[in-house]
Amino acid sequence: MKMLLLYLTLVLGILSVTKSASSNPAGLGTAPNRSNRLEPNVVLGAINPFRTFQGVAHVANGVSLRNRASGGIELSGLPPSATIVAAYLYWGWTSLSTPTLGKHNRINLNGTVFTGTLVGQGPDACWRGNKNFVYRAAVTAKVTRNGSYKVTLIPGSSGITNGSNAWTNFTAPLAEGASLVVLFREPSAKTFIYDKDLAGNMFIGSISYTLSGFSSGSGKKEWTSISGDGQVGNGVLDVAAAANETTRLNGTILSGPGGVNSSSDWNGSDGNPLNQLWDTRTHDVTAFITSGQTGATVAVTSPTGQNDCLIPVANVLTTR
Repeated sequence: MKMLLLYLTLVLGILSVTKSASSNPAGLGTAPNRSNRLEPNVVLGAINPFRTFQGVAHVANGVSLRNRASGGIELSGLPPSATIVAAYLYWGWTSLSTPTLGKHNRINLNGTVFTGTLVGQGPDACWRGNKNFVYRAAVTAKVTRNGSYKVTLIPGSSGITNGSNAWTNFTAPLAEGASLVVLFREPSAKTFIYDKDLAGNMFIGSISYTLSGFSSGSGKKEWTSISGDGQVGNGVLDVAAAANETTRLNGTILSGPGGVNSSSDWNGSDGNPLNQLWDTRTHDVTAFITSGQTGATVAVTSPTGQNDCLIPVANVLTTR
């Protein structure tokens, strides 16, 4: 069980909150290219794009699916007359030993069932043990404009679908969430999608990697982070120590305390106020990536002692 260890010293007026993987010894699992143990600080190295698009920009939105049978993604940001080039749906599972083909690798978007490609896996995010799995499916034919897109899990794939509180009801397997990444025509833009070698690499404490293989000019740049299992507390109560992860891009704090965006990218914002546990966050990173740059370092750090268990899913970068 993933939990917050609450140390309440109310006499002193101090509230200290940490999330600990050690509270769940069964959380051990296997991640590709990593040792078979939970690592406090994960260093992935250089990651190359899964796809590169010339003359294309992107938008992305998501929804939490924890303890739910379905949810709606509110897609926004597409220009009114946008020509859509491609669309991808990402989704994730945790506390799952082995995916059941036909269930966990499939998902329903607006009435059409899609079969996904497994793009990453790793240890469970400290809930019920076993592993986490991340999938991607091309869903271009179903995405036509801004608006609502209903994502429905395959019946029997999730342990709970009654919408109950994730911190009091956690029968495995556990759905994480789903995100749409939509690529549209913009002649001056280039877009790079990163998922392989990033997705599923659960970490506790910190993770760092380098987005490689892109090109950049002097125009506007946008970066999207999709991730699983972020939260702001163990319910509807916001707790600062559980919501203060910082994300640094090229060494400068982009989000979290002290950043351009003070809110963390790992707060479960796609499911607020409940059930949290999924994030799709897009930032203007023009000031963080210079013209001619071909690689960018990303580093995520949890507050000291927090020991949260978090899952990266995908990054998308648009340059101009």
